[in-house]
Amino acid sequence: MKYIALLLVFLGLASTASADEEKGFYLGAGFGQFNVEADDIDDIGPIVQEFDSNATSFKMFGGWRFNRYLAAELDYLDFGSPDEDLNGTHVKADLSGFAPYIRGSVPIGPVEVFAKAGYLFYKLDVDVNGEKVDASSGNRDDFIVSIGAGMVVFKHIEAQLEYEYVDVSKTLDKTDALWLSAVWRF
Repeated sequence: MKYIALLLVFLGLASTASADEEKGFYLGAGFGQFNVEADDIDDIGPIVQEFDSNATSFKMFGGWRFNRYLAAELDYLDFGSPDEDLNGTHVKADLSGFAPYIRGSVPIGPVEVFAKAGYLFYKLDVDVNGEKVDASSGNRDDFIVSIGAGMVVFKHIEAQLEYEYVDVSKTLDKTDALWLSAVWRF
């Protein structure tokens, strides 16, 4: 909720400038909240309750707008280290990696609504009581999608709010993130 409040403040202070319609390069950075859920993580022994934890996350990204509707983007995502104590067992999951995306945008007045689809190449480390669980850890790749909205708040600076879902069903049941980002359009 605090991320939505921050975005509303940005939007309230923003002028009615519309999103840049020109093609070109952009860079951005964001922070967010990452959530991970798992009912059973391979080879960690019996866990009575499910793993459900959040962590602060960050990302850096850059891309090229071909026109006002289509862009290609590359993100570095660090989803943080969600952890939880489950009946005396401390479980921690670290997930970070790179994701190339295709991004589609639709400008609606001063707001630009967008959707991204890509593939996340990541490293997952699962630790139980400080020891790495090899069966659940390793390098992986999975489909990643997001939807969001952005608005130019100053001449070249855009504020974005984005929801992202990562399909990591091989190991974890649900992973998603809510991002608040700033973008510089050159």
